[in-house]
Amino acid sequence: NMDWELNVGGEPMNINFHIEDELVSNDLFDYKIEAGEADEVGTGLIIPLEIAAVELMLSYELGGTIDKLYMKFGFDLMATVVIAEVYCSSLYSGCPLWFLEAEEDFGEICA
Repeated sequence: NMDWELNVGGEPMNINFHIEDELVSNDLFDYKIEAGEADEVGTGLIIPLEIAAVELMLSYELGGTIDKLYMKFGFDLMATVVIAEVYCSSLYSGCPLWFLEAEEDFGEICA
């Protein structure tokens, strides 16, 4: 399960992502992104393989103002092989897989 909460009235504006594993009733990932940030963070969802461990990464960008808020969120994969980290996005143009890219105006709603 993944949900997110956008707080456009926050100082600074922010969004909270939460991922939960219903099978084991565990919170796997809880992360707050503030406006002006662009990065990638591990979610804790890891698939162990014989020669590597593959983790689901959240790629994000959040910026702008309440009148012109830019949001971009997606998933990438990071494989850790011995001591090297290899990202899907460094090998394949289809990564990260963006699930939200939008520019919104919340000015009138939050006035």
